[in-house]
Amino acid sequence: MTATKTYYPNGQVECEGFVNEELQVGNWTFYHENGKLFSKGQYDNNGNPIGLWTEYYENGLIKYEAISPQGNYFSLDSDNLEIVTYCSEDGIPLIVDGNGKLKIYFDNGNIQHISHWTNKLKNGILQEFYESGQLKLERNYKDGKKEGLGKVFYDNGNLHIEHYFINGNDTGKYREWYENGQLSEEGEYRNREYFIINFWTENGMQILKDGTGKVIRKYGATDGDIYEQYFEQGKMSGEKKVSGMTYGQFIPDKNNKNGL
Repeated sequence: MTATKTYYPNGQVECEGFVNEELQVGNWTFYHENGKLFSKGQYDNNGNPIGLWTEYYENGLIKYEAISPQGNYFSLDSDNLEIVTYCSEDGIPLIVDGNGKLKIYFDNGNIQHISHWTNKLKNGILQEFYESGQLKLERNYKDGKKEGLGKVFYDNGNLHIEHYFINGNDTGKYREWYENGQLSEEGEYRNREYFIINFWTENGMQILKDGTGKVIRKYGATDGDIYEQYFEQGKMSGEKKVSGMTYGQFIPDKNNKNGL
């Protein structure tokens, strides 16, 4: 295990801690470019964050104290994230001893995030918004895990994804729409495995029915890579790229539905 430091271009320390075989291990401290503390916490021997992490605003006040799920970095929509303390930038406590209502705002004053916390865990409705004020995402949590119906919206207000969860796991019916409001996909999760049932093009032509047919997927940073994927009984049997160029290796995850 070797002690290490990195620096900002202005010479200020950016972070300091320990590495072992190129992995961050042990206690680490990170700094804002103005020299004030940014965050501190610990990594396990596999380079994963563990235990309590504390993050600070640039003005030096505590932003949050939280315990992320094993092996994950802090994210407000992570299942099983535990927040002990969360404060606004001017020091107003929003979550105290694991209990409270968290509201985060964009710089323009519009609400960005609303969630409810009891005993350090999310409970009840979580909502996220676009900077315009339009609702972006809404789902329910129970004891820190996603539960029931979840919805994702386009920034024009149209529904994008409708999905169900039980105890944090994908379950039951899944539906997805194009931005113009046309239904694009219907599927179902069975024992945590996704089966596609129906698929339509953006102009309403059905090209997959009852789990058999083809699906058109767009990938890449600008959705420039277009694939045709072929399905039988709800599971993919093959695919081919029909246009676009992706640099480096790219393997689409057929079971990961974006947005939820």
